[in-house]
Amino acid sequence: MSSTDNPPGMEAMPIEASEDNVGGFELDPLDKPAAILYLVFNVILGVAPITVWYTYIRENLVEKDGDSTMYRVSWHFVWIGNLVLNGVAALVGPFGWLYNAFVTIGYIAWVQYLVVWGGSIMQMLNFVLMLAGTATVSGDNTAAVWTTYAIWFVVTGGCYAGIWLLNNNFLAYWAIEEIIHGISALGSINLLRIKYGIDQMTVEEYEATHTVGDEDDTTTPTGDDTIEADVTVEDDTNADI
Repeated sequence: MSSTDNPPGMEAMPIEASEDNVGGFELDPLDKPAAILYLVFNVILGVAPITVWYTYIRENLVEKDGDSTMYRVSWHFVWIGNLVLNGVAALVGPFGWLYNAFVTIGYIAWVQYLVVWGGSIMQMLNFVLMLAGTATVSGDNTAAVWTTYAIWFVVTGGCYAGIWLLNNNFLAYWAIEEIIHGISALGSINLLRIKYGIDQMTVEEYEATHTVGDEDDTTTPTGDDTIEADVTVEDDTNADI
């Protein structure tokens, strides 16, 4: 069935929607902020560890302590793992607002399965490795490495706490946005009409082509409406004259 062949009784109807309430789907006030915060979390987690490693840890802590193999290994696990999982999400995330189905769905899948679930497991392992690596450092750098560990723990823990608390809002936002912008090439938002490929009109188009009394007008009369009918009286040929 083409988009111009409407089933009987289902003509093109006017569409009126707002950004936060479309086609019966309503955005929670936290949904859009959650999507933006997810991008912020991924940027922090993807960029911060590798930046700290090359600008501070390697130069000031590792190179000055010859017996820091475990500490070095633990930091390599952190910045490489975060760069892969969170860095990719931070790079692809902004393109999700282009509403290309492949990019958006790929971004959602990467974040949900690799960042939220896989990343949580990875950070638990990082916690153990970082704790073990930090404990092996001794000497003048002891206070510095423990301070660095504490900062890493607070920042990573805070980001992942936000990721888990806002997970439902993140998924709801992208599901609704993908429905609004991605399902129909016509920009349709009424899911029943999208399903059957029925054309839809804007409110302005509908008002311009439909007037009260028009045979195409399908407005249901209310109690204030009156219905006029033509009554034809025929002569009774059998009546007495």
